Amino acid sequence: MKKIIWVIVICMLVCFTGVIAFTEKTQIKIVFDGATPIQNELVFKTNYAEKDTYTKQEVNKIMIKEVYPYTVTKNSAKTDIQIEKFKCKSDTCWYWIHATRGGQEVAIDNPIGIVPPPINALVSEIYDEKNDILTITIQENPKLAVEQILQRHADNTPLGKAKTGTAE
Repeated sequence: MKKIIWVIVICMLVCFTGVIAFTEKTQIKIVFDGATPIQNELVFKTNYAEKDTYTKQEVNKIMIKEVYPYTVTKNSAKTDIQIEKFKCKSDTCWYWIHATRGGQEVAIDNPIGIVPPPINALVSEIYDEKNDILTITIQENPKLAVEQILQRHADNTPLGKAKTGTAE
């Protein structure tokens, strides 16, 4: 069941990014790159509440080490983003970001909540046309996973004046 959920999530990511066009017959192979200490520990959690709490704690440990604000490294994104601060409360991690596209402000509605906090980041997608296989490489990297989600959000938000619903 867990593997099916991952396949659905990855397929949604690939389909929404529009990077690769494949058919229903395309085989999808998911490969993990590197160690997976958070996922290994999640196996021992018995319910979703425990898993969400543990995931939030681990993401919080990683994100709290950052010096804010910091600029997200831009790969091929069309929007520049800066994470101004973050806070994990309850089961949600909240991020306040500032984004610009082509020198103009993006209408971000801060804060942006992510539930559950992500731990896996997309590293690469390689499509083998000859064998009709899509290989998706994922890495357990909560910081990169958060950055990818925030980047995608900013890329898909129209230009305009940013809003801040709450400062804390």
